[in-house]
Amino acid sequence: VQVTLVPVENCGQYSTCGECLGVRDPYCGWCVLDNKCSRRSECSDADITFRWATTLQECPAISVNPGFIPRTQGIVRVTITGQNIPALTGGHSYSCVFGDFATTSATVVGTQLFCNSPPASKIPAITGPRGRQKLSFAV
Repeated sequence: VQVTLVPVENCGQYSTCGECLGVRDPYCGWCVLDNKCSRRSECSDADITFRWATTLQECPAISVNPGFIPRTQGIVRVTITGQNIPALTGGHSYSCVFGDFATTSATVVGTQLFCNSPPASKIPAITGPRGRQKLSFAV
């Protein structure tokens, strides 16, 4: 007799918290600090508040202000307001990552993070339509 184990879930197929929790698979949840859908046993520190989401209402959400920064403006203080954002422990801290060309440290005050945009000299030349360049931003 041969026994074959068949997985009952495929959490890794979902790439966002909304996708992961929207299917309501009882074996899957959103591991916030790893930014991935997984089983609870695969998420480090899942018992700490806001690190493991099991309902859509628990998904982390952020808003960024200002929504755009003119390249000529220089360094700008960026405010990130978050919901369901976990506190960091053990000497870890949040950073703001601007594309692949700049990272700045973030200061946390309550539910907000503050960081400075990179100086204009670190921002690549604008090549997009109408003099705009889309920048991916991560915290």
